[in-house]
Amino acid sequence: LDIEPKTIQTYPEVPVVAQIRFQSTYCQPAIGSMVPETWLDLVYCGHSPANCVNSTTKQLLYSEQIRGFPSLREITLPCNIFGLAGHYALALRSTMMTMGPLIAFTSPGSTVKAVWSDKFVFNVHARSIFPCDGHAGINVLFQYPGCILESGDRVRVFGRLRADVAAVAPPSTLHYLAEHKVSRGQHALTFDCDLFTERYVEYCFVYVSQAISGAVSDVRMDCVPTLPVHEAESGGWGSWTSWTQCTTTCSGGTRNRYRLCDSPPPRYGAKFCEGHALE
Repeated sequence: LDIEPKTIQTYPEVPVVAQIRFQSTYCQPAIGSMVPETWLDLVYCGHSPANCVNSTTKQLLYSEQIRGFPSLREITLPCNIFGLAGHYALALRSTMMTMGPLIAFTSPGSTVKAVWSDKFVFNVHARSIFPCDGHAGINVLFQYPGCILESGDRVRVFGRLRADVAAVAPPSTLHYLAEHKVSRGQHALTFDCDLFTERYVEYCFVYVSQAISGAVSDVRMDCVPTLPVHEAESGGWGSWTSWTQCTTTCSGGTRNRYRLCDSPPPRYGAKFCEGHALE
């Protein structure tokens, strides 16, 4: 068993070809016997090729019947079955039963590795959520590979809630708010202004890709601040601290001092202070 190429992008534009070879047979089948058959499977192994061997996490994605024992059979695999980043392998079994014994399997060193396609492009067409045009809403624009599922992908919206603590960079959490389905051939979506409030400091829009197995993955994210950010809201450096004691009493020692970006701290989404915080 072999499969080429060994490295692809998800939903590849180049053909992925599986090859199966049988050794030559020297006897004729018995009169009246059925033509022997085997089944070629493509399985998804996850992010490690080691999972392709003796692992319960493998997922069967595609099967094709092989009749007889051809010296060479080449099968061009459908592009839409390669919808997840990770490793893919071939297996050959002797019966229609998916749990049947395996005759052959691609080795961990011969798997196909898929990385996320660079055809996924995603952009929120706004510099901030507010002011929000009630007639136009917030528009998101996107591109994707040509063979994604007909209606599996979607765009999700999350609001970032900042913790109410006194800190230069307080912790924050993302909260799911809504999503819209993407139909293949569609390249824009609109979210109504009513969805957004000033409770959240920014909103993150996520393009979610769905594989043929039903698994979903976040492939692109674009976040925009809730309110407009102005240059005057960028952070400013505070005063330098005093130099620390020298690290040695002889030559070769060092002294340090530092400053904080807190005079003022940057508004959320504004630029952090430029320059060094430690000398």
